[in-house]
Amino acid sequence: MIAYVFPPIMMILGYIVADRLGFSEMQSIAGSFIGLVIGFIFFWLSMIDFFAKKTIDEEIKNCFC
Repeated sequence: MIAYVFPPIMMILGYIVADRLGFSEMQSIAGSFIGLVIGFIFFWLSMIDFFAKKTIDEEIKNCFC
């Protein structure tokens, strides 16, 4: 669910921030894509942490069972 909601929200926020800073329309569009990239990076880092934790927990379970 968050994979479908988070990137567009970051894209919209990137556009709004660039617009509030007084950038032109083209620069605001670039800001929206920068926000999208930042959103994907945060999402990717959170998934790495989630899967690493899940894998470690599974290995510990399998080791003691």
